[in-house]
Amino acid sequence: MISAFQSITIGVKDVEHSAGFYREFLGFSDVLDDSTDYLEELEPVIGALIQARKVTLRDKISGSVLHIVEHISTKPLPPLAPIEWGDTGYLELGLRAFHLEQLYLDLKSRGVDFITPVRSIDASSGRRGLYTYLRDPDGLLLQLVEIQGGERPRVAGIGHVGVGVGDMKKAQNFYADLLGLEETVYEFKGRFPELDEVTGGKDMEVALVARDMAALSPTIKLIHTPGYKGKPILEARRWGDIGIAEIALLVEDLNVVINRLIAGGVELMNPPAKIRDSSIYLSTPEEAVLKLVEEAEQTPSAIPPKTLKRALNRFKESARTMRTSKQEP
Repeated sequence: MISAFQSITIGVKDVEHSAGFYREFLGFSDVLDDSTDYLEELEPVIGALIQARKVTLRDKISGSVLHIVEHISTKPLPPLAPIEWGDTGYLELGLRAFHLEQLYLDLKSRGVDFITPVRSIDASSGRRGLYTYLRDPDGLLLQLVEIQGGERPRVAGIGHVGVGVGDMKKAQNFYADLLGLEETVYEFKGRFPELDEVTGGKDMEVALVARDMAALSPTIKLIHTPGYKGKPILEARRWGDIGIAEIALLVEDLNVVINRLIAGGVELMNPPAKIRDSSIYLSTPEEAVLKLVEEAEQTPSAIPPKTLKRALNRFKESARTMRTSKQEP
């Protein structure tokens, strides 16, 4: 069962600039890591051993994590053509926000450009939902969606990932039946004139699928454009090239999910890896990279089992000796 977003990885052309954008404007102010390494764990996914710089950022309020990655050994590649609404793969990143109207004005005053003003939509809860769209320095589509709470205007972590799909039924089967995001919290079919700046005026089908109706449940936004056959966003490119490289989801029982995926005909991109977490990589029906992570309940001991057993036996023997000596007059 999916429990939360573990992290989102975004490939960029300039890690300093992009990390600065997310830190300064979008609330991911904690820097957890800044390192340059060869990505050995990802070699089966990428198809080559590459060197990359990764800056890991965290939102203080929600704990949401972003990995900002720049290829070092090779040039990070942009999409072959400008991404359009309905192209297949990871299409948008959705971020939650407190007091969106004030936040919008604050960010505009600081030089952030928006695609749309703040607009409203009737949410499934019956309340008016507020949202706006902008792009990050590399052109990644970002949607800010208002949630209740918060003492001041600010972004409050990851809310959803928008995925362009070529077949809505196949996508719903994958995300709902195989990954357990069984609750459809919102559906829409048709043209949405208020979003023409984003969608190009296309007719669309949209379904938001989540684990449950809870406000903070991880959500995938499935987007299909019946009149437009979307091109693959990652076509002729690799993990870590410009755009969303992967989403990582936390699962409660990875073995159960693996068995369900294999039974459903899904091929894993790598065997389960035990470093600190148990994890697998797989390709979605849109050929995007998805990582499933089961956090270890406890950190494995670094002491070899035989050494640990010998030490425990010596401890038991010493304890027996101490008890015997105390019983002697």
